[in-house]
Amino acid sequence: MPILEPAPASEPASEANPALAARLTAIEARAAAARADFERARSAAAISVARAAGAGEGDEAWIDAQQTLSALEAARAPLQAQAAALDDLRNDPANAGPADREAIERASARIEAIASEQAKTLGELNARLH
Repeated sequence: MPILEPAPASEPASEANPALAARLTAIEARAAAARADFERARSAAAISVARAAGAGEGDEAWIDAQQTLSALEAARAPLQAQAAALDDLRNDPANAGPADREAIERASARIEAIASEQAKTLGELNARLH
């Protein structure tokens, strides 16, 4: 008769904290609003960068494009604030349960995906200008 390996130890199952779920919902709603604001700024930046095509550094169109790119970079701050809020939740011992950690990680992954998308967009627009 073969000897069976013991089952791996696991943490006891827990239910997600309803207060945490409400906070995550609010963070994700603010992240969605930040994404929409970024998209509006992206549209303005894309137009300015297109207008500056072929313009020399220091030309009025180039300066305008630089300013809209700076505004686009600044438009990333509200999303970064939501990522920081998730970090605070992640580091709070009250959220140590497996279900809570999973909920935080899911929300974090969604916000990180948006942040990566924004960084890529900003990089592409900067590359077009320079």
